[in-house]
Amino acid sequence: MVAYRKINIAVACNPVHIAKKTRRKAVVGIGIDVSHSMYGEKLEQSIECYGDCLDNFKPKDQVALFTYGSEVSKLHDVMPVQKINKAKDKENIRKSSGGCTAFYDSLILSVNSLGTKLRNKDFRNVTKDAHFQVIMISDGEDNRSKATLQEAANLVANPGVPNFHLVVVGIQMEQSTRETLKGVLCAKTRSRIRNE
Repeated sequence: MVAYRKINIAVACNPVHIAKKTRRKAVVGIGIDVSHSMYGEKLEQSIECYGDCLDNFKPKDQVALFTYGSEVSKLHDVMPVQKINKAKDKENIRKSSGGCTAFYDSLILSVNSLGTKLRNKDFRNVTKDAHFQVIMISDGEDNRSKATLQEAANLVANPGVPNFHLVVVGIQMEQSTRETLKGVLCAKTRSRIRNE
């Protein structure tokens, strides 16, 4: 099943493209929508996409994992890809499912988490010259966040981390949702949209 490979909106660039083309390390926050609308096939496509992202990063790249339904949960903080237990992550993603969609809250938490790691002295050797990425995997519009789309767009425009890339992978995403995200997130940045 490869339907998720048709990326509806990718702000900045494709995560696989970055991982293969760069010699720099990547520090990545991945947010996966586990709301009720993602139940079944869509959630399985998201989990497959997560696994493919991990397979395409370098072993020493750092990845944090978040899920979001009505609430945002951090499943694990940034850790080297080589130490991630994919089977456990996939099981925990499935257990997290339910609720509405807090997309903007998850995006903000993911970006802020990367910024915290950048400023942490213990992570200086990890974050030096790194690409910072947030990958959001979702099927639709936010209907639960305390934050607004405008607040999320402002943070994307000024994330407080260098070499920042935001990628939104649409899982059977409606065209209207794609246009809303594209219009606001890209208007604030010099980002480009890639449809694949």
